[in-house]
Amino acid sequence: MNRAINYLAVAVTGAFMWSCAPQARFFNVDVKHNAEKEIGLEDSKAAVFPVFPSGMPDSLLICNAGIGLAEKLEKDRGLLSGEIPVYCVPQAEFKGFGDDHFTSDPDREYMHGILDQTGADILIFVDNLSFENFVNRSYGLAGEDYAIGYALLPFTIDMHIYDTGTDRLLYSKFETDTVYLQMPESSGQDLSYYKGMTVKYLPEVSKKIGEKLASYLTPQWETQERMLITYEGEKNWDEPYDLAQDFKWKEAIDSWMPLTRSENPKKAAFAAYNIAVGCEMLEQFDLAEKWIQFSLKKFRFREAYELKNHLDQLGKTGRP
Repeated sequence: MNRAINYLAVAVTGAFMWSCAPQARFFNVDVKHNAEKEIGLEDSKAAVFPVFPSGMPDSLLICNAGIGLAEKLEKDRGLLSGEIPVYCVPQAEFKGFGDDHFTSDPDREYMHGILDQTGADILIFVDNLSFENFVNRSYGLAGEDYAIGYALLPFTIDMHIYDTGTDRLLYSKFETDTVYLQMPESSGQDLSYYKGMTVKYLPEVSKKIGEKLASYLTPQWETQERMLITYEGEKNWDEPYDLAQDFKWKEAIDSWMPLTRSENPKKAAFAAYNIAVGCEMLEQFDLAEKWIQFSLKKFRFREAYELKNHLDQLGKTGRP
């Protein structure tokens, strides 16, 4: 699990506000999630090919998805804008995978024809963008004549990546998800209002869908919050916290270790909790799980359960 750690301003939670209270101090950690299928572009040239059906609105939406995909790939890979071109292909003219499109073997002659025309050897096709019936809701303060409305918009889209160098299909993704659309609402708006507003946002939504497809092809970073607990003004607590601020996690863990033998069960639990956080930062996940279990045996508190659930989830999904 690759991490970049940035400390934030000190904060104190209500759970720790009593005399000589422990202080909860938060920091951000940027966690790297590996690509579902990382496509090597170092020695290749990629291009995106949205395959659009007849009809102007549908063609605009799938082409926007292709643009979003290409732009995010460029950003994530540090490429120049426009380095991954987008070519919209009419569905009636697309012969790459036969009449049933992506369910049959690819037509190599057609694929190499695209290579000859575009110079791209990694061909990324997006197809079959479909929006299902949306669900609309609204919420607001009682007695107010203004509220916020939102729509839940399910969608499906397909992505297929073909390598002309090896003449094989590298990856297929059949994406099904739901977009959350928030929109202003005045009281008394009917269903036609939501339909109109949803249609208005579809081009932008389609581009975001393309960006999501691109996120499967390159590592992504997610900012998560972590917490340490210290007793301000107590040297044996201040020192390991200062070490942690300097990213000296091993030294901090060594300093917290004697505190886990405190006769005060809360202090022992908080020290063990800090050690579990430090072990996670060092990617020692098995040790982190043991220390959080020790912490909960000494004293049960919400943040420890949250960390335990997080570590349990990592164990189920596989270590990053």
